[in-house]
Amino acid sequence: MTLYNYCRNIFNPAPFKAGSALLLIAIVLASCSGDQPTGGVTGTGRTSPDVDTGLIIGRIDSLSDLMIDGVSLAAARPTVLVNGEQTTLDTLRVGMPVTATVNYDESIVQTIEYKPLLSGPITTSSDDKKQLEILGQSVEITTDTYLDELTVEDIFISNIIEVNGDRDNIGVIIADYIRVPDLSNDYFVVGELETPDQPDGEARVAGTPVEFSPPSIENPTDNAELKTGDTVKIEIDSDAEITPQAPLKATTTDVLPDVSVSTLELVVINGVVAKLYESGEFEIKKLLFRTDENTQFTDRSGNIIDPVTIQQRDVLRVTGAAIADNLILAHKVRIRK
Repeated sequence: MTLYNYCRNIFNPAPFKAGSALLLIAIVLASCSGDQPTGGVTGTGRTSPDVDTGLIIGRIDSLSDLMIDGVSLAAARPTVLVNGEQTTLDTLRVGMPVTATVNYDESIVQTIEYKPLLSGPITTSSDDKKQLEILGQSVEITTDTYLDELTVEDIFISNIIEVNGDRDNIGVIIADYIRVPDLSNDYFVVGELETPDQPDGEARVAGTPVEFSPPSIENPTDNAELKTGDTVKIEIDSDAEITPQAPLKATTTDVLPDVSVSTLELVVINGVVAKLYESGEFEIKKLLFRTDENTQFTDRSGNIIDPVTIQQRDVLRVTGAAIADNLILAHKVRIRK
């Protein structure tokens, strides 16, 4: 199925009326069929009000004919970011989990970003090499983890690796992708800045103690741009001794934007459930998801199953549409794990 066919029935020819957003989304979810858009993006446009973009978060399947998570896309000079640096398509690799913004009407992928969570030396490893610690971060390797030009034999203490994935409800990184970094001395952690909870005011990023430079994140003249809850990337002094007892020494700190979607955008998102709410809503990559009686559930092979209760640490693939900014009503939920 082409990406355009996936959503060609979203809008009827009638003019869009104010206040009809919820009805429109209901039409989206009721009319779209199939598990996901595949094949090229074709079509001459729709009568929608500025709804021509969407978001895909998944692995690169092919670069010769660009395909991300089973969706074939035209790549006409997209903006490509790797580790925050603008680069070209040829620096991407098959298997990389990326975030792509797509213009459906123009049949073009607009941006592709690869943003790993972690790079540094392995300090501890379980005997089966499924549980690692890197820069104070716990990492779990699963049967779904893509090892790029690596084998399990390359997972050993002191080896330097780069990890992408999602953190679960207790902060463990469920690794989706691992490779050897381009720069062996490029140590960094990406995570949420937490309120200092130690007597000496020590700050933490994703649970790991960090010494910032300037040292105090509470001094507005030193780090006016940092605040609790920010997603930050801290680069670590690779020459400093790294021990479980000592805070990481941050040489540079960047505040990173979180993933966001706007009302009416279509999404295809893979990720780990990090939070559950009593309402039944759940959170992946800081985006809020909602299911209803029309949501279809499938197993990892795509077979339709009875509705299930979403659990923390579930690895899901969700297709749907945003009914408000950063709130997505799920059309289909695939239980990957």
